Amino acid sequence: MACLLAPLGRAASAAAFDRFSRGKRHLLVGDFKSAVAAFEEATESLVELCGEQAPECGDAYCRCGRALLELARKEAGVLGPDLDGASSQEGSTGEEEDEEEES
Repeated sequence: MACLLAPLGRAASAAAFDRFSRGKRHLLVGDFKSAVAAFEEATESLVELCGEQAPECGDAYCRCGRALLELARKEAGVLGPDLDGASSQEGSTGEEEDEEEES
């Protein structure tokens, strides 16, 4: 199954790849909400051009998922350390209490 990028012209495919590039830039600088939006737009465009399971869509799907994961990690903090740079006060307090009990 061939991708439909070539017959539709360069304008449609250029717009999809422009959105994809914007998503990569947003992901690189840590603006995960904008990255998710850009990757979603790029994925929708590529799906319209190539089909849902076309190999050309794979990288857009993967990077959109990565941006969603990073956004979830930043907002919830459940899958890893805080991305905002704030240190956890609970962890240091618990260690100090353990040291005091040993003394």
